[in-house]
Amino acid sequence: MLLYQIIILAVVQGFTEFLPISSSGHLAILQNLWNIKEGAIVLDTILHLGTLGAILFFLRKEIIQIFKEKNWRLIFLIIIASLPAAIIGFLFQNKIESAFSSLKFIGIAFLFTALILFLTKFVKQSNQPLKEMHWFQALKIGLGQALALFPGISRSGLTLSSGLFVGLKKEDSYRFSFLIAIPVILGATLFKIKDVSGQMLNYWPLLLLGLLISFTTGLISLKIVKKVIIDNKLAYFSIYLSILGILLLVL
Repeated sequence: MLLYQIIILAVVQGFTEFLPISSSGHLAILQNLWNIKEGAIVLDTILHLGTLGAILFFLRKEIIQIFKEKNWRLIFLIIIASLPAAIIGFLFQNKIESAFSSLKFIGIAFLFTALILFLTKFVKQSNQPLKEMHWFQALKIGLGQALALFPGISRSGLTLSSGLFVGLKKEDSYRFSFLIAIPVILGATLFKIKDVSGQMLNYWPLLLLGLLISFTTGLISLKIVKKVIIDNKLAYFSIYLSILGILLLVL
């Protein structure tokens, strides 16, 4: 991999991890176009560590408060919402990995995400706070997150949308969406570490640069998404994803 490729991939990862447009789908497109094979797993792992760091830093006060107040109910809901991704990731690991090499599949997945985002336009505003959310609602949001293991299906897009669909307040849908991202991203990153080649770690300066870029752009992306959901503009991203999905299917 070349320096410019690492920089571009890091920027794409940082922004698209939290914007509702699928980071995995965009990274898969670039890696297929550039025919990146060697070091792809290593770089993907490092970039995800960067965005994981962005979430932890951005929600640090929230996370500290949860454990300080011993909010076991919220921790339980986060665990419930994380289970579907763990189960589906384990059962369909091979199919998920093969999907990354299929631009047609990614195109269809983009269109699916676009449809979900478009439907949020018709959701009536709800005032249900996170503290009143039922475990079954958390499970529904978790199912959306599990589908996003496949490239082209946006994790943030489906969890933010699912939060609105089950009746959460916009602010709480945002909070819960990114709280449940922490165990999933952490778990996926730890799972990939076993495939990291020691030889690729010789390029640690480039990998460190990628991590810092994905961390920084991830923070910016988190702030953008917060405004997007508060202003009820998730549906706007469906236009971009529809165009991109159709292009992948046609070309």
